Amino acid sequence: MPLLPPPIEEAAYRILAESLTNVARHASATQCTVRLHKRDGDLRLDVVDDGAGVPPEALAGHGLESMRQRAADLGGRVTIEPVHPHGMAVRAVLPMGST
Repeated sequence: MPLLPPPIEEAAYRILAESLTNVARHASATQCTVRLHKRDGDLRLDVVDDGAGVPPEALAGHGLESMRQRAADLGGRVTIEPVHPHGMAVRAVLPMGST
């Protein structure tokens, strides 16, 4: 993959680091898959685990909000969703033309 613009690289790194920290601390996962790819002019980052997931009543903490804000600052987005039959997926889309 070619070098990324520094703001995109930093946001992707921080989102990935926070996602993996959450998997290690909270998920009780046995597997975690990280995928990074370019599509339609965007950098896409997926972190999917097979852990316990997040209870629906759980409040978003500082880490989740900081991931969303990093992406939003670049015109992108972060979504966090359950994975069937169990686990969570953190998906970030960062526009490459935003820098």
